[in-house]
Amino acid sequence: MKSMNLPGLLMGIVFACANCAEGVEQPSPRGRRVPSRDTQLRVWTASGMVKIHPGTQPTGNVAVQMAAARNEWESFQILLRSPAGVQAIRLRAGNLVGPGGKIIRGSDARLYRQHLLRLTRPSAERPRSVPFRAGRYADGLIPFRHPETRAALPPARLTAIPFDLPPQETHGFWIDIQVPKDARPGLYQGTYQLTAAGKALAEIPVKLNVWDFSLPDMLTLKTHCGLYLNPSSYARVTGHKPQATELNEQLTR
Repeated sequence: MKSMNLPGLLMGIVFACANCAEGVEQPSPRGRRVPSRDTQLRVWTASGMVKIHPGTQPTGNVAVQMAAARNEWESFQILLRSPAGVQAIRLRAGNLVGPGGKIIRGSDARLYRQHLLRLTRPSAERPRSVPFRAGRYADGLIPFRHPETRAALPPARLTAIPFDLPPQETHGFWIDIQVPKDARPGLYQGTYQLTAAGKALAEIPVKLNVWDFSLPDMLTLKTHCGLYLNPSSYARVTGHKPQATELNEQLTR
């Protein structure tokens, strides 16, 4: 659970299905795709718990399905890949409609394009972690609008949209949704839409189940990650190996 918006990159999943036209796939009950014979675009989704890189392959999973408390943030990713590349891609967030016609507005969602950062050296091997090989990983998040004020952003070297998808690479969008404090519990449903040069690419169904309790604005549970309980772990991070009494003093301050 999250009571704060701390996007970090990571990935449950959507594949888009088809519309009707010559040479086009038949519609799927879980999503609609309008594929081009030239692009052969693949669209799917993932939760925020999966790390994405250019070689990530499409999955067959379809709809976004999430659950969250009131006043909680929840995230997911929309991923794209095409052998030919696609130009001028945009993403539009639709409203999520719930019990009694209550709405979680799409305009309140925070949309980002994922920017690939290059890891020049692999991470160290550790028993409880999976090391990253050298390469490019989706880590930076380029906002569509100012995340706090929702104002349009000034021109910059990196912009979120429109985005040109390179051929034979996986790229994606990161979406943060905050459940309103007064949201009625129950199932909310809506659609996110991908377009390219003004033409529909995919309609992605999104479902969010809102639980009947709220998270506080400020977390009150005191925690620590446990990393420094072991002097050897502390030394590996800080370069200093403390005595047990010194370590306890630092943990209890």
